[in-house]
Amino acid sequence: MLPTRYGDGGLSGGNLERPALKRLPAGIEAGHVDCVVVYKVDRMSRSLIDFKLVMEVFDRRKVSFVSVMQQFNTAQSMGRPTLHIPRPSPSSSAR
Repeated sequence: MLPTRYGDGGLSGGNLERPALKRLPAGIEAGHVDCVVVYKVDRMSRSLIDFKLVMEVFDRRKVSFVSVMQQFNTAQSMGRPTLHIPRPSPSSSAR
């Protein structure tokens, strides 16, 4: 499969209202996406609720999720259990 870039550079990961992120589910449902790679998890979403919703779509369609900086990869054996470990949001860790 050839890589397609779904980049929303310069837009906040604070919500799911981003043009490229809105196109991503169509690519997944069409079977064009089998792995999503992000620089950091918070680039996908800073909201745990939104992140969970996105991961549910990935799970249904067997799409792997990789975060380069956190060495997080759901295609590896430890990747899925890591999803269930609570992680602080950027706003709560800044206090």
